[in-house]
Amino acid sequence: MKNELKGFGKVFGFTFMQAIKGKAIIVSTLMLAILSAAIFPLMQTFTQVDTTSVETVVFLNETDYSFSELKTCVQDIPGYEKVKIESTDKTREAAIEELETGEDTDKEVLVIVSLKEDGFYLEFIKNKDGSLSETNIEIFAESFLNAFQTALAAENGVSKEQLSYLLSTMETEIKYIDEVMNEVLEEEQGISQDSEKGRFTLDATEYNIFFVLIFLSMMFIMLSGESIATSIVTEKSTRVIEYLMISVRPMAIILGKILAMLLVMMMQIGISAVVATISSIVFGNGDSGNVSQMLYDVAPSLAENLNLGSVLVSLIFLILGFVFFAFIAGLAGAAVSKLEEVAEGMKIYSLAMLIGVYLSMFLGMMSQGTYPNPIHKYIAMFLPLSSVFCIPEFLMMGKISVGIALASLLVLFICLGLLAYFVSRVYESMILHRGEPMKLKGIIQLGMNKKKVVKK
Repeated sequence: MKNELKGFGKVFGFTFMQAIKGKAIIVSTLMLAILSAAIFPLMQTFTQVDTTSVETVVFLNETDYSFSELKTCVQDIPGYEKVKIESTDKTREAAIEELETGEDTDKEVLVIVSLKEDGFYLEFIKNKDGSLSETNIEIFAESFLNAFQTALAAENGVSKEQLSYLLSTMETEIKYIDEVMNEVLEEEQGISQDSEKGRFTLDATEYNIFFVLIFLSMMFIMLSGESIATSIVTEKSTRVIEYLMISVRPMAIILGKILAMLLVMMMQIGISAVVATISSIVFGNGDSGNVSQMLYDVAPSLAENLNLGSVLVSLIFLILGFVFFAFIAGLAGAAVSKLEEVAEGMKIYSLAMLIGVYLSMFLGMMSQGTYPNPIHKYIAMFLPLSSVFCIPEFLMMGKISVGIALASLLVLFICLGLLAYFVSRVYESMILHRGEPMKLKGIIQLGMNKKKVVKK
């Protein structure tokens, strides 16, 4: 094995220096740095609330509850400390008429609380000619509802969590004995299907984050893979590779190029992380609590489940996935002899990446609000072509356990070893190949037969 890596250092150093000088790497690094710098300003924009728009709240209570703690609960919400809370004993019609015709009702909201068959009913009414927008009312209504639940819990001597259970809709379900026994058996085996279904589904925010992370992973892997393939074809078309192989072994060539591009990718991730950290300090006012709150407001599941363990496992997934696709890119580059045939050779690489990305995207789409088909779910999570694009995202959002992620990682590692072994059998013959681009069928046959391709 040591002999097979002869000349690795030379290839690694040369490829790395050429890569960091290339326009594609420079442009992509700048783009990633700009995106990283923009993350926290955008989060601050999305989470910034114009709470000063609502100045007065007129509260009309049509129930028998007193809500004595409501005023305090509302004014405890950041941004609403100075909002006036006034109670009224007027009828509904009189209160609405006063809102429409009274003075200084431009930024006033009438809140009417009543009881329906299925619970409390809250109405938020504004002056139709007032300056409050629907967005102002929607934002205020969400905050008021939280304060209302807190006040209701305080009045009844229960916690807010207990109150949510009391107010939740009760459901009934008829089951037969064999179904109950199956559920008991699953729980004894540590499998709670209902909890797994609830956890695995994606809401709208998680769905968008999932696709953004897939895009970023794809961009990292695609740009690096194309760079490796183009480098190999360039050297092969100018016959530099033949002179290089006098003192460098074929496996040293492809490993040197792969690990050099891996280092470039890690540098890009490091630069992006540094820029994002600086951005978080500037726009989070140097307070980690503010940063955590901004992240929680934008992506609650990501904020709750993001930890050192999930980040490390995700990073290892990205690294091994990169190496896996880089080996495929190396084969794609070695399959052609001319620079103008790169697109033809990259069909293998593009097909592999498209299968992986589309399987992951389809799993994401199937998981939006519903539990996906278990067969498709586990195919996408354990197939190396797709696992690199979905496992890190699901792990960081708390949709899968660390155990499942590690099992998928083990499968990826085994497949990577098999792919590396296959490449070691065919790469030397492919790199010396001249003529028509090699097809996938020919490459597989070459690996099975280990035939040397005669130079023309």
